[in-house]
Amino acid sequence: MTHLAYNPGANLFDGNAPVLTVADPALVKRILVKDFDVFSDRYQTPYPNPITGVDHLGEAHGADWRRMRAVWSAMFTGAKLRHLCPTLADCVAELVRSLEASVGAQTDLVPIFERFAMDALWKVGFSVKCGAQSDHGAGNVLVSNYNKAFNTDFVRSRTLQAVWQWMLEIVGVLNINAMTYLMFFMQFIRRVITDRRRQQNDGYNDFIECFMKSVRDPNLEFRASGSSVANEKDNSRELLPQTTSKYLTESEVSANGWLLLISGTETITSSLSFVAYELARNPDVQRRLRYEIVAATDDTNGNIGYDALTRLPYLDAVLSETLRLHSPFHRVIRTATRDYTLPGTGISMQRGQKVEVPVYAIHNQDRFFPNSEHFDPGRFLTDRRPTMYMPFGVGPRNCVAGRFAMLELKMVVAQIVKCFTLEIVANADVPVPLMNRQEAHKPSSVVKRDLETGSPVKRVDFLQLMLDAMRDDNNEAINGSEEYTDSKSEEKYKKIQATDDVKDKSLSYDELIAQCVMFLIAGYENTSTTLSLCLYSIAKHPEVQQKLYEEIHTFHEQKISSADSYETINSLKYMNAVIDETLRLFSPLMYLNRVATEDYELKGTGIIIKKGHEVHIPTYPMHRDPEYFTDPQVFRPERFLPENIAHNPYTYLPFGAGPRSCIGMRLAQLEFKLALVNLIHRYVFHATQ
Repeated sequence: MTHLAYNPGANLFDGNAPVLTVADPALVKRILVKDFDVFSDRYQTPYPNPITGVDHLGEAHGADWRRMRAVWSAMFTGAKLRHLCPTLADCVAELVRSLEASVGAQTDLVPIFERFAMDALWKVGFSVKCGAQSDHGAGNVLVSNYNKAFNTDFVRSRTLQAVWQWMLEIVGVLNINAMTYLMFFMQFIRRVITDRRRQQNDGYNDFIECFMKSVRDPNLEFRASGSSVANEKDNSRELLPQTTSKYLTESEVSANGWLLLISGTETITSSLSFVAYELARNPDVQRRLRYEIVAATDDTNGNIGYDALTRLPYLDAVLSETLRLHSPFHRVIRTATRDYTLPGTGISMQRGQKVEVPVYAIHNQDRFFPNSEHFDPGRFLTDRRPTMYMPFGVGPRNCVAGRFAMLELKMVVAQIVKCFTLEIVANADVPVPLMNRQEAHKPSSVVKRDLETGSPVKRVDFLQLMLDAMRDDNNEAINGSEEYTDSKSEEKYKKIQATDDVKDKSLSYDELIAQCVMFLIAGYENTSTTLSLCLYSIAKHPEVQQKLYEEIHTFHEQKISSADSYETINSLKYMNAVIDETLRLFSPLMYLNRVATEDYELKGTGIIIKKGHEVHIPTYPMHRDPEYFTDPQVFRPERFLPENIAHNPYTYLPFGAGPRSCIGMRLAQLEFKLALVNLIHRYVFHATQ
């Protein structure tokens, strides 16, 4: 059995600390479920938040985490979720009214869904009317501080994480007073708590009330519910005792209120945006889903209540497929609480070492989800693959609010699909551009720019091929109609520089730019050098030039346009031989180099290559070795004619060999041939004295 599909050795580092990466199903289950007692803790930052500290569920460890988890779990029972439906329905109704105002227009759904998520979370979490959907201007302090919290400079924050704490304090960069948005929300939550205690009103039934009651009665019985490990036949249940202390301290109430706010808005916004995007791109899926929703509400006068939502398997499948293809988080991280050896692997971990499960990569692997790049809800109607499908994590420390998130998503999607038809705009970006986030997977926009005036010019070039490769799984524009003008390309370049770490499809925007730079660097120098040396060689050997001219002259006599002559040019055997001999005698690169990814013994030699050691293959000397090529210093194209080839193919390596050979080889050869066909046909080249 292959245990480690994503090279889990210590070659991945967080600073100077090795990180183990695991993607094998058996090992994922072992770490997240069976041996949860060893990996019960998430990674804790070296310097906890100066305001919230480790007083909330996300940062808590050990017994503190179990105690807080018990409080959180009690908030998401089936009965509690059913009771929340009317409150959520009011927020959804306001969302529908917002969408009705923009019917027929191109609308960016991300900010609309973001304002809904804020309204819903404040209402069910704190019984506070946020007003984000009706009043999202600068005067709404809840909205403005939320924007500060979730639109901070990602690059700056990551840079600060890499700098020592004492250095930041010396220069005054780390200043609690500068975190105004966090202080605002913590003070706001504390004020809500204080007001309730002053009122002594038990009529509230929201999340913060559950937190407050846990302070008043710290020894309630805990009955775990909704755990994703309920179906696991292993010892994971023993890790969450059925009776334990269940309470929060005063500081933990407000800190967990903050965690509830930040975790309940971003994920809902992202997931709703992605499901709308996929439904718009897949109208057949949208029609089938609408049919299911309408049929399920026939006996409820069109109302979509809690019970109706449980009778929508295709809606479940659509949401599951969206969360698979667009995982809310890239990875699951755990920390070893003691020294540990992964059974059957010999891999040892030290206490405190991090282990990661690359959720996003797993969800997009054909090994686990065939044809993984395609949006196919049908896969979740037959096989859910619970171990390798983990948008909310898996095991005792999975997302405790997963059931609530799914309820919220179902209510919104059901109403939108029932009331509206989502359509992709003509110039939509495919894949959807993402925001600058390290861990979260969030779209920056679902609907892009308007159509521009003027006649678009279809471009067929390297940049366009790169852009096309990012649009869909068939490397074709949507409906074959996406085209770019110069102004659109300019605008796209601006978008390119505003994104980072996009992992959808084959290339991120930054990678696209890098490929174009590499294309210019690698293509210019090698092409110009090889053409120069080829003309030099045939000028020195007029008999070769004459034979080449005769072959090319025959080609031109056939009057085949160069635009339609790809196969014919490749059939010019002597020209191919001239180019091959030039590349042998004047290799573009002096040597090839590779680095061993593991300890390796060269078979039959006794030579051991250590992991990390570099291997050189001297192509230039090999091409001039008489053992491989007779009279190697002589320019003799005939040696490369099909009937004369006698050398071992691994002694001729102008473009390398194997899977990592030069991928632009065919383009380079085509350039050489087109240039020679036109130059030799028009000119005679002589060597100067």
